Amino acid sequence: MSSKFSSPFFKKSPLQGAYASGAGGMINVSYNDIHQKFQNDIGENVDRAYAKEKNPCNDPKTVQYTENSVLKKCPKKTGETTVEGIKKNQSITDQATKAELEDKMADINSTEEFLKSEKEKTKKG
Repeated sequence: MSSKFSSPFFKKSPLQGAYASGAGGMINVSYNDIHQKFQNDIGENVDRAYAKEKNPCNDPKTVQYTENSVLKKCPKKTGETTVEGIKKNQSITDQATKAELEDKMADINSTEEFLKSEKEKTKKG
């Protein structure tokens, strides 16, 4: 009796010798380009992390920013940083300081007058 595997039907494989030729075996795919891009991206990110940090206030649109979870405000932006512009800003600041001092003195004087009038009222009453 012959084996059922010796019949011509079983010898006709749909793979047609693929096992013998090695077709369909493992294929090695090169990831060198992807790996190189990954390494380059790491290098760029490290460079950015170690680069000198720019002052966010240099951007004219930035009013405030967060640094180490702390909200910080940028100084008010002036239109020009020329000597004339700085002198003008200083002059305005000096005038404001002088006006504030005069206002405080006026408050002190009016309080002093009020206290005198109250004292006179209590003497008469």
